[in-house]
Amino acid sequence: MHSSSESIGTIAAALAKAQAELTNPEKSLSATIRSPFPRERERTFRYAPLSSGLDARVSADMRLPSSRLLQSIRAPDFSA
Repeated sequence: MHSSSESIGTIAAALAKAQAELTNPEKSLSATIRSPFPRERERTFRYAPLSSGLDARVSADMRLPSSRLLQSIRAPDFSA
C-alpha cells in the first residue's frame, strides 16, 4: 500500500517552480487602527489588496500546466 502519490515528485517540482515565479504584491493600501486605551497611540499599517495577490497567483498557475489540480465541491444536503 502506498502512503503517498507516485507523482509527488512532479507535483513538488511544479509547486517549487510556481513559488519561484511569485512576487510579493505592492502594499498600496493603508489602514489606521485607533486604540481604545488613552495611553496607546494609533497604529497605521500598509497592506496589499487581496485581488493583487490572487491575480499574481492565478497568472502563475495558468503558466504551469502540470500544477493544475481539480477538486469537486458538493453542497451539503439540508433537506433531510
